[in-house]
Amino acid sequence: MNDFEFKLCREVTYHDNGQAFKTKKLLLRAPSMRQQKYASVLKQGLQRADTEKQDSILKSGILNFDIEKIKQLQSESQKNVTKKVTGKEILELISGSKIIDLNDFLESFKDIMKSGVCLVDGKVVITDAIIEELDYNECLKLMGEYIASFLS
Repeated sequence: MNDFEFKLCREVTYHDNGQAFKTKKLLLRAPSMRQQKYASVLKQGLQRADTEKQDSILKSGILNFDIEKIKQLQSESQKNVTKKVTGKEILELISGSKIIDLNDFLESFKDIMKSGVCLVDGKVVITDAIIEELDYNECLKLMGEYIASFLS
């Protein structure tokens, strides 16, 4: 699992050694066992949302008693096992879930970012003050990309 850089749409301000800097770059790192309590919440939430979606798809086929449709859905499901999931797909899965609260999920993501996996300009750990500067939709995109890269 390699680190990746996320480019923000607008600059954020951070402080390093008493000086203020502006940047659009965030460096994201894979979680270690230090972040396991946050990573586990995100991974389990993702798994629950995925299971919910698969159950819903299967039930829709069963309710219609369409054996061919069920076989097709199962085949597509098997193909998707090896496919790399995207951040957008992660976000759609979480946002569309009836059992996952997006706000709670986003709070858990913010916690893992502040625990040391997100470095502003590759230098300092992101803080609440910097997170508050982020665009909401961009933060959701960042969450999806992070989970797709390290927790899916």
